[in-house]
Amino acid sequence: MIRLLICLVTIGATQMAFSQIKFGVNVKAGVGEMEKVPDHHSFQYPNEIESAPAPTWGFGIYASKELGRLFTVSAELGYNKITGLENETFYIYDIDYMVRYKYESETVRNAHYVSLPISLDLKIAPRVSIGVGVSANYLIADKRYSELRINDVLNGIIGGGNDLNKFDLGIHTQANIQLSEKFALSGKASWGMINTRPTGLGDAFSTYLNFPDPEDFAAKNRQFTIGLTYFFTSPK
Repeated sequence: MIRLLICLVTIGATQMAFSQIKFGVNVKAGVGEMEKVPDHHSFQYPNEIESAPAPTWGFGIYASKELGRLFTVSAELGYNKITGLENETFYIYDIDYMVRYKYESETVRNAHYVSLPISLDLKIAPRVSIGVGVSANYLIADKRYSELRINDVLNGIIGGGNDLNKFDLGIHTQANIQLSEKFALSGKASWGMINTRPTGLGDAFSTYLNFPDPEDFAAKNRQFTIGLTYFFTSPK
């Protein structure tokens, strides 16, 4: 009898807890960047590294729970794809012949992550909330494609990948609008806090032309996305 009562209490408490949690799925799209952060320059081999925004998207399973009347905590487990565009220019001067050689590489890198963002939101209007959070990301795979040019002439094409750090940790801010009982619209800006480029990772020049890396740089993920969430359940 006691065991039966314990089971009933456990089932009841579990159902009560889950009845106050909203479950759903969401999709998101926007722009992202693997921002290059130069550390230092070499006097002998001055070069320029530029990164640019590119489309990004993802999807996930979403859960949220209200903490009182003003706050909501949420978590999402999902897939996140970010594309990095990197342009690097390398100059070498031949003092004997007074000639400057221009080396360029254009690299496209696609990185695929499993992400777990956790957020705390504050309700500022009946259907509007703003929040902050942290996100843990695990790299599934990354692939890169590089084109190299010497004095504006295509010299080679190389590929590679699976060479970034496996873990990334970021922070984000977001705003949410509850469109209806079943749908919500959100905007999120994310900043990666960890260098995703391993120490000593060669760039396209060192890989193809056997040049020493003239400049060591960090790479950090940046994203801005718009998302739509569909809720399967809502609190009773």
